[in-house]
Amino acid sequence: MTIKILTLASELKELRSKWQTLSIYEKFEQLVVALLTAVIALIVALATWQLLLHALQLVESHLVIPADSQVFQSLFGMVLTVLIALEFKHTLLIVRHHRHAIVQVRAVVLVALLALVRRFILLDLYQTTPSVIAALAGAALALGIVFWLVNNPNEPGNLGTGTTSAVSAFTRHSIDARFVRAAMRRFMDGERAPWPILKNMSRLFLSLTMFVFLPSAIAPFRPSQELAGKFREADLQVTRLGPSAFPELPMNIRRELERRGCTIPQVWEDRNPHNVIKGEFIRKGQIDWAILCSLNRVSSILIFRNASEQNPSELAREADIEKLQGVGGGVIGYSRAISSVGRQFILDHYRAYGGPKLPTIDHQGINDAFVGKASVVHYFHAGKWLQLTGAD
Repeated sequence: MTIKILTLASELKELRSKWQTLSIYEKFEQLVVALLTAVIALIVALATWQLLLHALQLVESHLVIPADSQVFQSLFGMVLTVLIALEFKHTLLIVRHHRHAIVQVRAVVLVALLALVRRFILLDLYQTTPSVIAALAGAALALGIVFWLVNNPNEPGNLGTGTTSAVSAFTRHSIDARFVRAAMRRFMDGERAPWPILKNMSRLFLSLTMFVFLPSAIAPFRPSQELAGKFREADLQVTRLGPSAFPELPMNIRRELERRGCTIPQVWEDRNPHNVIKGEFIRKGQIDWAILCSLNRVSSILIFRNASEQNPSELAREADIEKLQGVGGGVIGYSRAISSVGRQFILDHYRAYGGPKLPTIDHQGINDAFVGKASVVHYFHAGKWLQLTGAD
């Protein structure tokens, strides 16, 4: 403790001595930097707190499903937001303690690269055109080259410390054909590169190539851009009712749905409110509720056990646009519907189409249908939800 106090006292003394050597404008700059540092520190703290709350809510709501990429995309997007703010704060600390220029080009470029990485993580390849991804990849490549060129190993906190910058490398060596050939030969043979940054640049080129050509590879399997635009427009026009449109819902469940921001999507041809059902879904003799909840145009089935709003189970999370289909006359309609089914329905479809071996059927299941095409039956057994054969 005594050592820490002495260290703090010496730092304060050094700070006062430096402060006296500053001009009036330099003192003003340092005050502004200190204020910005405090503001960004507050932003980082709030963003981290929101990230922690979001992660806890995902765990409590049973939304952390390894197969669901959208959950992890949003989570890692929030993580990168915190990292971007931390990089800003790190830059300001360097300015404050080492009296560098206020605008650090390297730091600005690095933050821009982090923002692009965040954008790539949040991209939906099925909704983003190859040209957009190619443009983002080109921007990342340009920023990477700029970051490489302005990299200075003598700057404190530089991520490239210990590596030779491109500019200094070119000034210290006479770049002739023999030197380049020998250097690249050693690099390709696995020896230490004359400029270690080349290894990172090669990885960057490989990553950007994958980002550019992967969408092009899957493009033949996508609908045309015009048709994709029509599907996106139809997704926005899907009828989604609020929980208050279902007076049969128990009040506690209705409030929980409203708290979550749930709306209930409706099949295009059915004018009666639907996709809210009740039945003996967990065990015989107990009434449970199942609701198709759409949030940000992504729907999942919420099951409220014994009509309790506490810890509902969530099943079959899927984007609403995946349940759109052409219904004739150039119309695109939403076609996902849930219904309660009994033992006979399950047995009949198993006999007709086969599928996973049936457990003992002693209560109801939830038929999750893509109307006019196929369905799957969600059935609760031995503490977990099974997917049984539905319509084919």
